[in-house]
Amino acid sequence: MTLADPRLLPAEDEHDTVVQFRSHPPHQHQEPHLIYLISGAGSVRLADREHALVPGTGLWLAADVEHELRLDGPGVVLGPLLSPAVGPPAGRERRVQSPELHELMTILLARWATPGFDRPLFREVMERVLTEIGTDRFDLALPRHAAARAIALTAARSDSTLAELAAEQFLSTRQVQRIFLDQTGLPFATWRTRARLNLAVSALRRGEGMRGAVPESGFGSRRTLRRALAREGVALESLVPPRPGRSNAARRLVRAGA
Repeated sequence: MTLADPRLLPAEDEHDTVVQFRSHPPHQHQEPHLIYLISGAGSVRLADREHALVPGTGLWLAADVEHELRLDGPGVVLGPLLSPAVGPPAGRERRVQSPELHELMTILLARWATPGFDRPLFREVMERVLTEIGTDRFDLALPRHAAARAIALTAARSDSTLAELAAEQFLSTRQVQRIFLDQTGLPFATWRTRARLNLAVSALRRGEGMRGAVPESGFGSRRTLRRALAREGVALESLVPPRPGRSNAARRLVRAGA
């Protein structure tokens, strides 16, 4: 049995393959589904959009949503199925990211195949965390165009201008603007600002404060970041950081012997 064999860790049933080490073709599940990237890089393609994943991020899918996992090389992906009532709020998919969820996914990876692992308890805790944690403030589609997608994946953390980013991919700024508007529904400048705000919001929710959020998002100053948040109607007070120390979810699992 190799690392590429999905039977490496047992599933609760035949179609619940919890751990994946390779890409898989389009398919769907009758239950809501979480796709969570532990290591590597890749994306999840839906019918009309594609979501890039980096380690520590996931995509929460509603039931019966066809999706395709694409890994850009070696990687580890967790894909637990959820209870029928635990679908993403207000839509077919939501990006998810939080230290508490990452802690739970790490526990899942380490303990899923161990005898005595309390799967029902774990699923209960995981589903509660999913319904409570924050998600990306802005749900941004990636362009399907390969060169434009490469720009999107670097734009938020890059200091380069649009002209410089476009030239690296042998495109004109006009081509990039057209592709972003056609395939994401947003002008490039708006898309990039919201991608940077997602980074800032994530840092604030991790408890890093403005001191961490400013360099993380590349806005340059606290004032610039505050203004960008205000223009999008995001109140700083709403970005509550997670509780310090071991999460309540993890403590409950430890107490239960999971």
